[in-house]
Amino acid sequence: MVSGVSGSVSIGVVSSVAPTLLPGAIALFKRSTPHANVSVSEGHFVELLPQLEAGVLDLVIARIWQPRELAGIDQMALFSEPVVVVAGQKHPLAHAGELTWSDVVSYPWILPQPNSVARQAIDALFALNALTPPNNIIASLSQALNLELLRVMPAIGLLPQRLAQEQAALGRTVILPLETQDLLSEARCFWRKDQASQNPTLSLFLKCLQESTEDTRTIPFD
Repeated sequence: MVSGVSGSVSIGVVSSVAPTLLPGAIALFKRSTPHANVSVSEGHFVELLPQLEAGVLDLVIARIWQPRELAGIDQMALFSEPVVVVAGQKHPLAHAGELTWSDVVSYPWILPQPNSVARQAIDALFALNALTPPNNIIASLSQALNLELLRVMPAIGLLPQRLAQEQAALGRTVILPLETQDLLSEARCFWRKDQASQNPTLSLFLKCLQESTEDTRTIPFD
């Protein structure tokens, strides 16, 4: 059903969520309100949150580590999806039957920027496995670049499980058998308090976001 809502909504999103979550939500939103505009910016949560607080963004969507209340901000859980460890098809460990974290720490790693929540969570995961985080690092936010790096060099990275499975099915990557302890598995959206009731465009997009993630919540993550 087409609504009479117009206006615009500005969204900030982390790269690990954007390709799997936003296309369905935006498509549903545009079917509902063809005359409303959507603007999407990618970044790290620590960069996007101040823009939300300042009113530059209407909504932020991110994977969360150690969820907490934020002053003046409402939030909603969207779905849970594991993050998995991946490598290129030609990586020396690509077809290893069993691996431990100590087997992978010396390889080049493609990781988020040092000041990001995701990087803090990954460093904590290495510490949980009694290891110092890797020091051979490529810090990159670009999903396209990261996938190409995995193809051309013996690097290791992290991808959302569904995206990793899609890439593996295409013969581009392999998922390494390492336990990630629900690392950054929960995705949430954030908006300024009272804005959903005052901004009908944002309110409609939140409804579309909820509807488009209903199927995501029911996907078995084996």
